[in-house]
Amino acid sequence: VLSTEDWGLAMVPQPCVGVIMLFPIKPHTEDQRKEEAERIAREGQVCSDQVYFMKQYIGNACGTVGIMHTLGNASKSHPGLMLTPGSFLDAFFDKTQGLSPDEIAKALEEAPELETFHTEAASDSANQT
Repeated sequence: VLSTEDWGLAMVPQPCVGVIMLFPIKPHTEDQRKEEAERIAREGQVCSDQVYFMKQYIGNACGTVGIMHTLGNASKSHPGLMLTPGSFLDAFFDKTQGLSPDEIAKALEEAPELETFHTEAASDSANQT
């Protein structure tokens, strides 16, 4: 996706249940993140119970967390999107349904399967740069 404007989104193959945005962290984006964190600490923040959201406590896992957000939310809005019954993802979403973003992040951090999946994916020759 080159843009979130209509012309850019029109290039995304359909159906599409989610888009993960990645961008480089720069000093001004880090300053903005800190300002936002301070505002949230002061004023609080409410996340809709209709949104599956977790914090990220695992370093260098932004892609994984993005995919988890996409799957956690798409499964609600796209009933045809089925996770394999009994799979890690199916069990994880069942286990974390209704938990806070902090609690979900801790559950992901404590999931031994996640480290196994990361190690396997990182060592696969198709994923070498």
